[in-house]
Amino acid sequence: MDNIPVVAQILAIIIIFALIVVLIKDFIFRKKPSSVIEKKGSAKSNKYANWALILGILCLFFATTVIVPVLATTLGYLGTQEATKVEGSGKGKSLAGLILGIVYIAVAFYTLARY
Repeated sequence: MDNIPVVAQILAIIIIFALIVVLIKDFIFRKKPSSVIEKKGSAKSNKYANWALILGILCLFFATTVIVPVLATTLGYLGTQEATKVEGSGKGKSLAGLILGIVYIAVAFYTLARY
C-alpha cells in the first residue's frame, strides 16, 4: 500500500507520454487534400475535441472530483463522433481526452472507495 503514490506517478507519466504521442501523430499524419487551397480561418475546428483535451489535462489536478473526468469523457466521445463528420479533424485530441477521462474516473472512484 505504501507504493501506491509511486504507481500513480508512473501512471500519470505514461498517460502524459501517450498524450504527446497522439498529438504528434495527429499533427504529422494530418491528411489535407491537394486540390483544396486553405484560406486563413477556413478550417473547421472540432470544439468538442479541443475541450475534451483541455478537460482531460485538467483531470490531473481535479481527479478526485468526478465532474471533470465525466465531462472530458463525454466531450471526447462527442469529439470522435464529430471527427467522422469533419474528415478526422481533431480525432487524436478527442481520443486523448476520452482516455484521460476514463482513466481518471477510475482514479476518482478508487480514491473515493478508500475513504
